Amino acid sequence: MSDLRTLLYSIPVQASTNYPRELLIYNTNVNTPANGGQCCLWSVPAGSTWVLFEIWGGGGGGAGACCCMQGWPGGSGAYVNKTVCSTTLAGCQYTICAGSTTTAACSCIGCAGCTSYVNGYGTSNLCASGGHYGNTTCWLYLSCYTCSTANPYCCCAYGGDICIHGGQSTYTSSTWCQQYGQQHAPTAAGTVSGPQYGPGGCMNLGNTGGCTAWFPCSVFPGGGGTSAQAYDGSCWPGMHGGNGLVSITYG
Repeated sequence: MSDLRTLLYSIPVQASTNYPRELLIYNTNVNTPANGGQCCLWSVPAGSTWVLFEIWGGGGGGAGACCCMQGWPGGSGAYVNKTVCSTTLAGCQYTICAGSTTTAACSCIGCAGCTSYVNGYGTSNLCASGGHYGNTTCWLYLSCYTCSTANPYCCCAYGGDICIHGGQSTYTSSTWCQQYGQQHAPTAAGTVSGPQYGPGGCMNLGNTGGCTAWFPCSVFPGGGGTSAQAYDGSCWPGMHGGNGLVSITYG
C-alpha cells in the first residue's frame, strides 16, 4: 500500500519558482448596490502551462415590500470551474467579467443576479449565471400555516469541468402578518458555510408592526439578498444580491 502522504496536495515552493499563483477579479465595493462588477483583459504570464478558472455568478436581489407583504429572498449564483492546459498557453488573452451586485429593489419583484464569465483560448460559453430574483406578495400569511415553500427558479452554470447550479431560496410563513416570516437566503457553492436566515430589509421584532432593525448585507460572493417584510403600511427596499467573483490560479 502506498504512503497516504503521497496523495496529499502540496506545493514545493522552495524547490521551484514556477509554483501556482492566484489572481482575484471582483468589485471591492461588495456592500454597495449596483456596484457595476469588474471586467478586465488578462494575459497569461510567460512560463505558464496551465490555468484554472473558478467563477461565481452574482446573487439574486431581494424584493421590496409595502403594507403587509412577505416573501422569498433571492437565490445564490451558480459556480463553475475550468482548467486549461497547453505548452503554448503563455501570452494567451482572456476577457474576464465578475458580475455586479443588484440594485436594492423597491418593487415586489427583485432583480436577477448578474452573470460572471471568462472568454478565451480553451473555453466555450464558460459562465456562471446569477441567482433568481426574490419576490414578495400581499397577505401571504393567510394562505399557509408555518409551511416552508421553495422558490421554483434556479440558475445554471455552463462550459466547465465542474458546474454547480445556484441555490434556491425558501420561505416559511406565519398565520399572523406581524408575527414573523422566516426567509432562507442561500450562499453560493464553495463559499462561506450556511445560509442566512430571518426577515430581510425591514425587520420587525414585535407583534405590533413597525420596522425596528435591518438585516445584514448579502454574503459575498454570490449570496442571495433577503426581501423586505413590511407590517405597518410603510414601504421598504429589499437587500441587494452579492456580486460575482472570478478566481484565476496559474503556473
